Amino acid sequence: MPARSTRFFKSGLRIVVDASLLKRRVDAPPGSRRPEDETCDEKRIGEVERMDKNRYEIAFEHYLRSLRLPFLANRQERRFLLQNGSTLKNFDYIVSSASGENWIVDVKGRRFPGGAQSTKYWKNWTTRGDLTGLLRWENILSVDGDLYIDRSAFVFAYWTLGPKFPAPQERLFIDKGVPYAFFVVSVKEYLAEAKFISPRWGTFEIPAKRFQEIAVPADEFFGARTGNKTNAPGFND
Repeated sequence: MPARSTRFFKSGLRIVVDASLLKRRVDAPPGSRRPEDETCDEKRIGEVERMDKNRYEIAFEHYLRSLRLPFLANRQERRFLLQNGSTLKNFDYIVSSASGENWIVDVKGRRFPGGAQSTKYWKNWTTRGDLTGLLRWENILSVDGDLYIDRSAFVFAYWTLGPKFPAPQERLFIDKGVPYAFFVVSVKEYLAEAKFISPRWGTFEIPAKRFQEIAVPADEFFGARTGNKTNAPGFND
């Protein structure tokens, strides 16, 4: 029998891991992230915030707290070394929905529109490593069919620059004066809809029109929305 460990967290999440799949943790090699990745390049904010989180992830954490959804934050800058010698990209969070489903989450920060001079909206590209990594984590964290964690999803965190907005303005989440909108697509659905867009970078993207049809506001996806408005008031301190 392979060695297994069961961990219980204050959030109520229970994780069972086959320890034989993981040998040790290693730091990601320098330069392993794409230089133009917005989730990596945006300036870190808040001296009291955790330094290994970017502005999109910090806003998403505040958003989850405001919805009172339990979550477990992971360290994205570290990778896991598997038994075969390959490394596995880490995920960002495990989020427990209002109905008790536990989701492995990777946050993708994007501007809306795509930049100061851009007119492209609903950017949602991901990499082959993002997709295969999350699917691999589903297998690792689901042992012998136990459904403690067997789902993964992308959360697209849009920093809204205007004049168009991805959601009604009253439903935008304000974090430190910046408006955000969070949309979720499960990895399996993303794989079914995405198009291969860059052989050089190994990137995929769902066409904007189709993305708008399938992406679900995060509060609805995790079952935390009541009535016509989100429960998230925003963080302005």
